[in-house]
Amino acid sequence: MQETDTGTPRSSGPRAAVAAFVAVGLLGGLVAFAATGAAAPGSPQQTTTTTTTDTTTTGTTTTGTTTTGTTTTGTTTTGTTTTGTTTTGTTTTTPTTPTTTTPSGPAGQIRLADGSISIPVTSVTPPDRLVIDRVSFSPNPLRSRRSVLTGRFRVSNQANGYRVRDALVYGIALPYGQFRPAAEVTTGTDGFATIRFIPTANLHTGRNSTIQFFLRARKPGDPLLSGVSIRRLVQARVLVR
Repeated sequence: MQETDTGTPRSSGPRAAVAAFVAVGLLGGLVAFAATGAAAPGSPQQTTTTTTTDTTTTGTTTTGTTTTGTTTTGTTTTGTTTTGTTTTGTTTTTPTTPTTTTPSGPAGQIRLADGSISIPVTSVTPPDRLVIDRVSFSPNPLRSRRSVLTGRFRVSNQANGYRVRDALVYGIALPYGQFRPAAEVTTGTDGFATIRFIPTANLHTGRNSTIQFFLRARKPGDPLLSGVSIRRLVQARVLVR
């Protein structure tokens, strides 16, 4: 049976392999020669182009400690926005109470129209005492037995000189028997007590004569000879013959 020739040489494979081996060897020799020539002293400098295909160092990629820091948003002080305490509240109007100033001294003081002060006899206590500080008679002098001798006596307290109201005042002429006995009289708000002395037939005096009167002022309820009572002798002019 006749074989068909396909025209493909059978020995082409080994030849190609040999040719490749030779080429590689030549290339290696050229490279070695080039390297030897570059290292030789006095040889002309050859520029060797090193093609760096970028040695990518994946190494230890130090992303470091990425310090985003302590982002201090701080204590954002929006503050205490005080819109205030809007007190629509209840406006309480406190009435103003007049301040009554209590004057120092005895209780029960009353200021009189003339500016003097009057106190009740009950406010006079020891060691304070009563004082008969003003005496007057009318008429002065007394010229007739038919006339009435009127005596006005003012009582005050020794400590302050205030007028004393409601004190008891007694008066009698000396020697006895020239005037009728008179009862005790209470002092008024102004401290005055008025006593009427009526002459008797025994009233006889000479020219420019005077008669003595015994006066006493006391607090009701006190003993006659103690407490805050006071005694005094005064005189009145009497011209009756």
